[in-house]
Amino acid sequence: MPPKESPFKVNLKIIPSARKNELAGYENGLLKLKIAAQPEKGKANKELIDYLSDLLDTPKAEIEICHGHTGRNKVLAFFTLSQADFEAKISAALHGS
Repeated sequence: MPPKESPFKVNLKIIPSARKNELAGYENGLLKLKIAAQPEKGKANKELIDYLSDLLDTPKAEIEICHGHTGRNKVLAFFTLSQADFEAKISAALHGS
C-alpha cells in the first residue's frame, strides 16, 4: 500500500451525548460538533468519523483522530481532503447550502 499524503489537520471540540449529530458553529477558534453517541468504548469517536465522512463526502479510512481519543478536544487528520474543500463544505453545512 502506498504511503498516505501529508494530511490536513483540524482542531475540533466534541459535545457527546447530544440529541443528534450536528455542527454547532465555532467556539474559541475550534469547530464544535454535537455527537449523539455516548463517550464510552470509542462510540462517540466512531460516530464522529461516520458523521464527518457523510458530511464531507470523504471515505472514513481517510479521516483519522490524531490526538484527543479520550477527550472532547480532538485533532483530526484528513488525508484526501484539502483545507479549502473542508472549509467550503463546513461553511455550506453551517449556512444551510
